[in-house]
Amino acid sequence: MTREFKDILNTQIVNNGENISGGQKIRLEIARFLLRNKEFLLVDEVTASLDKKNAHAIHEMLFSLPITLVEIAHHIENEADYDYICQL
Repeated sequence: MTREFKDILNTQIVNNGENISGGQKIRLEIARFLLRNKEFLLVDEVTASLDKKNAHAIHEMLFSLPITLVEIAHHIENEADYDYICQL
């Protein structure tokens, strides 16, 4: 994500992120979660705003964490990645 900004240390996020993309917002929220060192993460359509490559990278990173992850999604790329799937 840092490569996407010319001067990352001086970049300001304004008006709830209107100056960044949806994918950047999601990745920023995940970074905030990681800094808080929590044990539980609930995400809703976490990869909806990402291209396939970044979506895969985010899922791989989330699945590697020692956390409980609850993901709400319309599309599941690989059901084998999940311990349990509840379809509504």
